[in-house]
Amino acid sequence: MKKILITGGTGLLGKALIKKLLQRGYEVRVLTRTKRKDSPYQSYLWNLESGEFDITCLESVDAIIHLAGAGVIDQKWTKNYKQEILDSRVKSANMLFEAIKKSETKPEVFISTSGVGYYGAVSVKKTFEENDAAGNDFVATVCKQWEQAAIQFETLNIRTAIFRTGVVLSKDGGALLKMMKLARMKLLSNLGSGTQIIPWIGVNDWVNATIFSLENPQMKGIYNSVAANVTNQEMTKQINKCYNNRFLLPSVPKFMIRLLFGERANLILEGSKVSNNKLLQAGFEFENKELEEVIRNFTN
Repeated sequence: MKKILITGGTGLLGKALIKKLLQRGYEVRVLTRTKRKDSPYQSYLWNLESGEFDITCLESVDAIIHLAGAGVIDQKWTKNYKQEILDSRVKSANMLFEAIKKSETKPEVFISTSGVGYYGAVSVKKTFEENDAAGNDFVATVCKQWEQAAIQFETLNIRTAIFRTGVVLSKDGGALLKMMKLARMKLLSNLGSGTQIIPWIGVNDWVNATIFSLENPQMKGIYNSVAANVTNQEMTKQINKCYNNRFLLPSVPKFMIRLLFGERANLILEGSKVSNNKLLQAGFEFENKELEEVIRNFTN
């Protein structure tokens, strides 16, 4: 039985991944700030602020999956919260790196998430691929440093894979859940022009892609974890269709979104296509590439 250590295990992605790993017979360990007595996995304490790290979590561990990170869109970007967004990803990876350097045994694999925000919140005609340069906004800068912190594990001869994840569609949280709630109240409408692209992936495919990289030795380097690309307008249409909403409200004006979200507004109002060719060429097969199918599975 392989032993997997996970950070960010209590988040939307972490919960879904742990459930599937346990079903497949893996032993799961989770680094957490607070231990839970009722969890189906072993918990180990760590704390970025105090520097606390339970080194026993690394004993005989075969792989580490690094998902830790403060939410990007949900809170106002104050100076302090921006620093938390960065530190929760980069400092946590550095803490793991330093601990593994001192450990007698080292994991075979290190898998880290990142985001398609690496390319910047822009609306352009090109389709972004893994070898394209990083954008120059805040989230792009965070993603770039996040990935640099992950790449250093290669210096310890640990196979390293990084996934630039698109918008994850899940009925349990995230953007889709919020849109579904609005649709049920017949309040879902386009955001701004509605032409901005949303690179998306269903939560099941995200979990499967992560496990695929865990179980396939050829998987190393950076991959876009995206099933398909769709406009905001099309996603709104498909969700409303599932709730039989025939009358659509006018689009939410850009100025209103900027007023409500400030600097974060670009993440909502801008977006470009992202290629998944590299992941497909590696042999991964998506279960869901049709948006309507994913949404209907969640709404039925």
